[in-house]
Amino acid sequence: MAIFGFDDSPLAQIAYPPLSLVAQPQSEIVRLCSDFLFGAQPESTVTHIPASLKIGASCGCTVADASSG
Repeated sequence: MAIFGFDDSPLAQIAYPPLSLVAQPQSEIVRLCSDFLFGAQPESTVTHIPASLKIGASCGCTVADASSG
């Protein structure tokens, strides 16, 4: 069974086997949300926030598998 997460929470960091996950820039998300809540106008109707892929053992692959494909 493969498990994949979508949040780099403290629990994900101590999971065994190490989780494969998409890490989201939480501080950037909080900043954008608070700006919007306090009246800032977004630059567009869609905001793209880059995320990063972290390969762990929970998906059944290795870092070598991920970099070769």
